[in-house]
Amino acid sequence: MRRFLAVVAALAATYAVAPAATISGNGTYGDFSGTLTYAGINATSGTITVTLTNTSPIANGGYLTGFAFNLSNLSGQVTGMTLVSSDPDFQLVGGSTFDNSVTVSPYGQSDVGAALGGNWTGGGSPNDGLGVGQSGTFTFTVTGTASFIAGLSDTALLGLLTDTTGPGGNQQDNFIVRFKGFNNGASDKVPDDPSGNVVGEPDVVPEPATLVTVAVLGGMGLIGYRLRRKKA
Repeated sequence: MRRFLAVVAALAATYAVAPAATISGNGTYGDFSGTLTYAGINATSGTITVTLTNTSPIANGGYLTGFAFNLSNLSGQVTGMTLVSSDPDFQLVGGSTFDNSVTVSPYGQSDVGAALGGNWTGGGSPNDGLGVGQSGTFTFTVTGTASFIAGLSDTALLGLLTDTTGPGGNQQDNFIVRFKGFNNGASDKVPDDPSGNVVGEPDVVPEPATLVTVAVLGGMGLIGYRLRRKKA
């Protein structure tokens, strides 16, 4: 009986659920909060569960349409990855090796993630994403070498949130969230930054009404210039 209990205790220690790592970020337009949790299945597989909530200001509108993160020091050690999402519009993104396979410009490369239609830059309507106040749960099942899986358990995912040096020596953030469909027509890419600082790379797209205003004002200026030339 004692031997049995010792085996159970050893297995529990090896494949225990790691404490959840808290993530959050404040962008120019989009904000998010959430957690990452790792749970071992066996020596060569485990699950990474990501929960995300769109905490953007209601006045901004906008939808959380994707996210990506790094599994540092892969070196070909991942053999497979699957995703189960609470929102079926979000699908797995990442290449066959899940090693720097997702471009999250200007934040370098990421290994894996989830996005509408499986497309980081945007697949389908942004309205299919998570609106302000909405949450989603995304469970990745990862298989790989025993040493890699053991490393995930040991670091409790906290190491995954540490900024690293990416391809070409560029600094990259290890958890990036994408927003689209803001009321002003802009989009935003927001890295994890628990300090509460406003960060992100907004892509502002003028609304049609703004473009019309610019055109009208430009036309009025041209007419005024011609009238002044006639008087002269």
